Formats: sequence, C-alpha cells, structure tokens
Amino acid sequence: MTHMPFGLRNATSAFARVMAHVISGLEDCVLTYVDDFLVFTKPNDFDVHLDALKQVFERLRKFSLKVSPKKCVLGSTKMHFLGHIINSSGYTPSVSKVEIIKNLEAPTSVKEVRRVVGMASFFRKHIQNFSMIAEPLTRLTRKENFFKWEEEQQKAFDKIKEILTNEPVLTFPDYSKPFHIFY
Repeated sequence: MTHMPFGLRNATSAFARVMAHVISGLEDCVLTYVDDFLVFTKPNDFDVHLDALKQVFERLRKFSLKVSPKKCVLGSTKMHFLGHIINSSGYTPSVSKVEIIKNLEAPTSVKEVRRVVGMASFFRKHIQNFSMIAEPLTRLTRKENFFKWEEEQQKAFDKIKEILTNEPVLTFPDYSKPFHIFY
C-alpha cells in the first residue's frame, strides 16, 4: 500500500506518529501537522535553508515517502500554513479565514453560537483574554441556559471580529533572551 487510507478511524493519528518519527531530530527546522509540513530557517540565510531542505528530502527518501511537487512551495519568505500567514515577522490569521469571520451575521441559535466560538477559537492565540471576551457567547451554549442574544453577546461577538480584522501578529520567540514563565 502506498497511500494512507484516511477513512480509517485512527489513520490521522497513525500518520502523525509516522511523521513524528520521520522528522525526529529535525524539529528545529520542521513543523508537521498530519500530512502538512513546513521547513523553516532564519531569514537571510539561504544556504542554511537549502541544507535543511536537503535533510528533509533525504529523510523522506529514507522512509520511502513522496511529496507532491505541485503542493510544494520552496524558498519562500511568506507562507500560508494551517490557516495562518507566516513570515519572518511572525504569523497572523489568514486573510481568507478572517474574512469569513468578519462577514458572519450575529448567531440566531445555540448551534450557530457554537460554530462562531469554534471558528474564533481556532485563532484564540491571537486574541488576548479570549476566554473572558468569549464568555458571554459560551454561556449561551450551556444546557441550562436558553438562547437569548443580548447586548452583552453582541459586544463579545463584535470585539472578537474587531481584534481578528486588525491582523494581530504573533512574533516568534527570541531564544537568545531569557524566558519568564508566569502562572
């Protein structure tokens, strides 16, 4: 068999484990998510990037894995990856994904509220205090509550849309500086 049958219940997790094994030792320059992977290096060092690509291709060959050339983007300084735009400055939500959220109408049912919260939650890293902002919306999804869209929910809905449409950029960590962990 040369393809993973993705209809199987455990296919995704099995393939993710295989990819983790395949790229083991290359985590400093490769991100994977199921069958998508991104090879990255520091900006302005193309030779280092070529070396990283060579290592990845050699590893794929070693495990008899193939990539589709038409799905590959090589040597780019800007990349669309898993709903985000990634460049040397950091990463932002993809414009197309933000447009979908921006154009949403206010929910009219619990099912629609769950959908909105789920979509926004995908970008929760970009929204400081997301849980607090979204709380009026998530409160509506509790079984003991009846659906009643009020000003509080509208404000939360509008705030999430506003933050995401202002292209919040998350920067990459500077590993040369100390990290402070607060809990």
